[in-house]
Amino acid sequence: MTHAAFSFVVITLAIIAGAMLIRFGKDHRDDLPRGLSGRLRRNGVAIHAVIAIQFALGWFALLAVATGKSRGPVPTADQLGSAPAVPLGEALVTTAHQLNGALYLVLIVLAWGWARRMHRAARPG
Repeated sequence: MTHAAFSFVVITLAIIAGAMLIRFGKDHRDDLPRGLSGRLRRNGVAIHAVIAIQFALGWFALLAVATGKSRGPVPTADQLGSAPAVPLGEALVTTAHQLNGALYLVLIVLAWGWARRMHRAARPG
């Protein structure tokens, strides 16, 4: 439940970060190198889209796991051969949630990298 509760913090920060990228790209269109303004805005929009999908997938994954058949504890390596199969729907939703989380991480790191480069370029000297 900690993961689910923390998702509200993450979605709030993602909305703020995405909005800042969109606004910065619009406000500094003439000051930025050609094409960078559009990339920043598109990254902000992508962050908003991906975090919305991530939030929904997370709740669907939680619902799938919570309402699924009880499988007991997580099997150890030597028990995997006799462990019950994970239902296909549950596996697809949870895997999509993990994949989308990786995409979100890529977008945030990309935004951080651009911000770092722009900060260095803006320093005097």
